[in-house]
Amino acid sequence: MYGGNPRQIYDLIIRHIANGGEASADVLWRLARACHDLALESSDTTAKKSLTFEAYAAMQEALKKDPNSSPVHKWMAIIISDIGDYEGTTKKLKDAFIIRDHFARAIELNPADATARHLLGLWC
Repeated sequence: MYGGNPRQIYDLIIRHIANGGEASADVLWRLARACHDLALESSDTTAKKSLTFEAYAAMQEALKKDPNSSPVHKWMAIIISDIGDYEGTTKKLKDAFIIRDHFARAIELNPADATARHLLGLWC
């Protein structure tokens, strides 16, 4: 993890946005990451699915705001992979190429990102 409680991070970001704070690409990918981590911790399948789709919506917006952000591409790939758990194997296989492309773009934008390199290796 990244040194924090995902529930606290999620709540902090939601309050920030609700209070008129900027929902920049950097804020949105962090929101998606918090959703992802909360979903991993949850044993409630409905909550997991809701958090995963919330993360996906945040990533779609983040990608619109900054298509040249390495973390945005990395987390879009991770979240699309998570979405596959709810949309079936056929969709997950089709999305594999999209996931690969997002990881590749993340690496292109930040060649030093070892996590993106590792995750791309898992998809090859």
